[in-house]
Amino acid sequence: MNINLEELTFEIHTNAVEKGFWAIKKNEDLANQILAKMMLIDTEVSELADAYVKSQGSETILKEFSDIIIRLLDLYAAMQRYRIVEEGKLSETLLNKIAYNKTRPAKHNRLM
Repeated sequence: MNINLEELTFEIHTNAVEKGFWAIKKNEDLANQILAKMMLIDTEVSELADAYVKSQGSETILKEFSDIIIRLLDLYAAMQRYRIVEEGKLSETLLNKIAYNKTRPAKHNRLM
């Protein structure tokens, strides 16, 4: 199955907006809301680690991976919407980064 990353991003963000997750409230600035969404991604990563450590099984682990991806793409769409990042550039940038990483030394001179 091929997935169009930009279309998926739009679909995820549209749903999040419709469900009220991007309603900017009075006296709440956009920067704080974006930072809060970044921390929610961190929370999802922690839930993935917890599912793995507690051996909760493949289905739970895959759901946590999905939650991370959904949160990431929703944030990316919002950052496009507010012109923080260029629209429609994630797929291209991702492919360029993957190609670049192939040229880097093993472990990029890190221990892990």
